[in-house]
Amino acid sequence: MRVLKFGGSSLATAETIRQVVEVVRGSVEDRQVAVVVSAFGGVTDELLTAARTAEENKDGWKQIVQSLETRHLSTVSELAVPSERPTLEARVQETHRELYDLLLGVSMVREVGARPLAR
Repeated sequence: MRVLKFGGSSLATAETIRQVVEVVRGSVEDRQVAVVVSAFGGVTDELLTAARTAEENKDGWKQIVQSLETRHLSTVSELAVPSERPTLEARVQETHRELYDLLLGVSMVREVGARPLAR
């Protein structure tokens, strides 16, 4: 078995994601492959900034969530086949609503523990 791991810079844009897909396709011909991917480039840092901003009860986290949603929706628009776009867009929007709700709670209690940051 071959394990392929791609970090955030490999997943920073639709074009780099296409390159990753080609690498994976070239690796699966005659063997099993496990693919491990990180978040898009810069997303982990943005999530940490959003959590800290919400903890300080500042509104900047809302713009971060909106920016992440826009980025993810744009990538879905570029990469997904048309028949799958509505389903994938709905999943992206649902995930970002959950993130918004989580950070809203953090801003209310003004605390984000180590456990949520570790996930």
